[in-house]
Amino acid sequence: AGRSGSGKDSGAGSFLDEEADLLAPADGNGGTWLLNGLRRCCTEHVNRHVRAAGAAVLGVLVKSCSRSRDDPAARGLLADDGSPLRSVLRDSLRSTLADNWSQVRMAGSVLCRRYLLALLGMAEEGSDGEGGE
Repeated sequence: AGRSGSGKDSGAGSFLDEEADLLAPADGNGGTWLLNGLRRCCTEHVNRHVRAAGAAVLGVLVKSCSRSRDDPAARGLLADDGSPLRSVLRDSLRSTLADNWSQVRMAGSVLCRRYLLALLGMAEEGSDGEGGE
């Protein structure tokens, strides 16, 4: 079952099935495969564009977690010490901010800014809740 792209029957249905398989891996790791892939893209990949794109994807994940005000588990991914996302962010920031290519350093800087602003926003929301008592 190759991807020839010439058949009309290889439309949205097969793509959606493939996407569902990617988002719910059979090994039950709950997305750590994605985080490990992003870590590898940001820290080890040879192509600078892939390293910058990996940092951009991590930035979208940070933004998504920080906007999840009603889901403490999603926000905990950013703040908890044992969080797999936080571990990937640490390794990726370390690598992208020290990269030889300016585009990768810029992507790392944007990721760093987004992450710090998310943490500051979470801290402000926490202090607002405690101060009103």
